Order: sequence, then structure tokens, then C-alpha cells
Amino acid sequence: MALVGEPGIGKTRLLTELGRQADARDMLVLTGGASEFESDMPFWIFVDALDEYLRGLPPQRLAPLDDDVRAELGHVLPTWSGGEPPRSPVDQRYRTHAAMRRLLELLAASAPVVLLLDDLHWADSGSVELLCALLRRPPTAPVLIGMAFRPRQVPSRLAAGLGRATRLELDGLSLDGSLRLLGPGWDRNRAVALHTESGGNPFYLRQLARSPTTSGPASDQDAACRRPSQLPWPPRSPCSTTSRAGHWRAPRSRATRSCQSSRRRPPGCRRRR
Repeated sequence: MALVGEPGIGKTRLLTELGRQADARDMLVLTGGASEFESDMPFWIFVDALDEYLRGLPPQRLAPLDDDVRAELGHVLPTWSGGEPPRSPVDQRYRTHAAMRRLLELLAASAPVVLLLDDLHWADSGSVELLCALLRRPPTAPVLIGMAFRPRQVPSRLAAGLGRATRLELDGLSLDGSLRLLGPGWDRNRAVALHTESGGNPFYLRQLARSPTTSGPASDQDAACRRPSQLPWPPRSPCSTTSRAGHWRAPRSRATRSCQSSRRRPPGCRRRR
């Protein structure tokens, strides 16, 4: 599943909620994210999502992986170190992609896996190639891959490999949706002006509402707008709008990527061991 939209439109918020709901259903949620400062680190988005979790597993949990698979995973994850002699680049890529597929199948043997990859527009070429390989030949197990990226910055190779993915285009909020996000007490003309100025982008709308030059609700100057956790979920009309694919869209918070590390993992989106 690919979530596509401009900055601030709701991609990270939607991935976070997907992870929260999957976790509530006892699924294994693994989340990684790329950044422009890590775009030269091979396979970083997969390292971010998997390596810490794998280090905490008891050895017997990964015992079914044979030595060849472990050696190939050593090219991706610091948890393993590959000691086999070098192979041709084509052969090496094939074996590495197959090993990652086998690992995901093993993890999904006890519970469905939800792998969430944020900010893919910053991903390194190795991560993009591995992701495309998993999309072409998905694991034969209950594994959901959710990804988010900006449409104008997506790598051409990834764009070409998304044919098998469900693509959701996220657009701005409707006027009614912006009014609900701002909350009660706002002068309608001012609220309409904020909606127009923000283009319905939830993040920009909240920032404009919190600006010192903006007159807040008459009833509560501190309630410039409600936090995303105070909004109904899934969003219901009129707050939500319908995408070209017929799916709902979500308002976005400027939250950091969910579940990337134990330091930044929001409640309800934990990694399971």
C-alpha cells in the first residue's frame, strides 16, 4: 500500500494509525524511515525497521534460517555478518532479496507482519531495489508493506515498481474538514481565510492557526486547533474527502516517524518480541 502526498498532508499520521490498529490486533508492527541525511547508507530503511527488533529476539526464534540465508542477510542487517566469498553483483542481489523475503516469511509465521516504511523519497538505492523485489515477488505469508513518499521526489525505479501496490493519493481537507480541525469558536470568515491560505493542508493549517498574528477562537485563545488524537478516526465526512481510488484521507500531524526506535516509539505502536 503506497500513501502518496505532499509534505504535511497526512502520510505519517496515516501510517501511525495503521500501525496502532495493527498492533491492537496483535500483529507484528515494524516501522522504519529514511531521511536525506541517511540516503547514502545502504538498506538503511530496512535496518531501521528490522535490526533492533531482531537483536532482541531469542536465538531459537530465528533458528529455522540456514547459514546461507544468514550470510546474505549480513549484507543488509548489522545483526548478521556475511563471511562468504564475494559473488557477481546480479547473483548477490538475487540472493539478498530472497533472504529478506525468507526472513519476513519466518517472522510472519507466528503473527501477521505489518512493515511500515516512511519517507521513501529519501531512501537509498539498495533499499529501493530491495523493496521493488519484495513487491514483484511478495513473501508467501501474511505480510503487509505500507509505504509513504512525496510524489515529486519518488525515485524513478520505485515509481516503476509500484504497479502491484494499492496507491492512495492524499489531498487537502475540504472546507468543512478544515473547520472541524480548527474546532469551535472561530470566526467563520477567518477560518475560511486560513483554509484558503493553507490549501487544506492539515499541518500548514494548524501552524497558521497557532501564529501569534492569528485571532483564535473567541472562547479559548489557547485552543487554536485540536490535536490529531482528538479527531474522530477513521475520519468521517465532512472532515474527510474521497480520493481518486475511493478511499478516505486522513489529517496529518507533524509527528516524528513512529516506532523507529525505542526512544521515539509512541504508545500503542510497540514492537513485539
